[in-house]
Amino acid sequence: MAHITYDLGDLVRSSVTFTIESSGLAGDPDTVSVSYIDPSGNVTTKVYGVDAEVIKDGVGDYHIDINADEAGTWYHRWFGTGNIQAAQEQHFDVKPASTAGTTAPVASPTDTTQLETIKKQALANIVAITAEPKPTYNIDGQSVSWDAYLKQLQSTVQWCNDRLIAETPFEVDSRGTT
Repeated sequence: MAHITYDLGDLVRSSVTFTIESSGLAGDPDTVSVSYIDPSGNVTTKVYGVDAEVIKDGVGDYHIDINADEAGTWYHRWFGTGNIQAAQEQHFDVKPASTAGTTAPVASPTDTTQLETIKKQALANIVAITAEPKPTYNIDGQSVSWDAYLKQLQSTVQWCNDRLIAETPFEVDSRGTT
């Protein structure tokens, strides 16, 4: 998907299509969720079947509308777990509103800060889920699996760790011999 810039206050639609790798046909994961991060680093996670904001448009097709109420770079990541395990990450920019024909620069958190925020919130959700486990259940044919959601959160923490390691400067000691 091309990188897009929106106006402050736009409603931005984030969508995903999950497919079965072996056939290429659209399919529904057991659990579908989306996380998005605003320019201040606040993370919001929504789960299909739990949060009404996540809409199923058809087999494998889902969307959420994000209120772009803050200027800067927004990140959004879809997760499918269970019978179809996949993730998709994208970002978009929101330009600030103009005041008297000028645009003020927007300071946004660094990637490292955002990754640390995502990790912190995922870990907090893991603590909450493990402290008060909930059962897996079905509503209108859609399964909500808390075990799958926990695995997704753990995967998010690992993803953050991998990205944070990649962001960290490193030094390599090498020795040449002749």
